[in-house]
This record gives sequence, structure tokens and C-alpha cells, in this order.
Amino acid sequence: QLMIIYRGYVEIIKGKNTILAILGEGDVLGEMAPLSGENRSTSARAKEEVEVLFLKGQALRLLMHKIPDLSFGVLQLVIKRLRHANQKIQDFRASGQEQSLILTLEKRTQSGEKGKAF
Repeated sequence: QLMIIYRGYVEIIKGKNTILAILGEGDVLGEMAPLSGENRSTSARAKEEVEVLFLKGQALRLLMHKIPDLSFGVLQLVIKRLRHANQKIQDFRASGQEQSLILTLEKRTQSGEKGKAF
């Protein structure tokens, strides 16, 4: 289901506590799963009382077919999120953390450590 936040704020999280974004009134979430047919890759957690409008995947696809401007809007949203994700990856690489993570993984692999949390 695609969701539109009518009132309130939600955190978009990965895992248990990694906050990827905070969304509020007028923001859309859950747009990729109904279009791709895959499971969601993140979760949403209400920061306060929230009112959300739901649009089931089949209804979304039907509306996108009938209203080309809606299709274009959803495409723009997905592109915006992809660019944001790419920027985060570039920032991570530029920070030097990528090399540190690679070295840590290599050391753990060489020492035979398995299944330990970072």
C-alpha cells in the first residue's frame, strides 16, 4: 500500500533503530513495494499520533494508468529518493568509513570470526 501522511510524523527505519528519514504531512511512503511487487525494505514508526491515507497497490497502478500525471509524480518521487540514497553512499565513501569497514571485515574474515555483531 502507498501511504500519504495526512497528519503527524513518522520515522522511516531500517532494522531496529537506524532512522533513515522523518516524514510528515503530505509526504508519501511505501510507493516502491506496490510497484515492484517486492516486500518493503524499511519500516515506519509513528513519532506521535498519525493519520494516514492508504492506497492499495492495485488501485495505485490503475490510477497511474488512467492519470499520466500521477505516474510522472510517482516517478519523480522514486528518482528523488534514489538520488538521496546515492548521495548518502557518496558521503559515506568520502568520510573514510568505507575503508575502515572493509578493513574490519577483512580482519574478521582472516581471524575466522563469524556471527559476531559489530
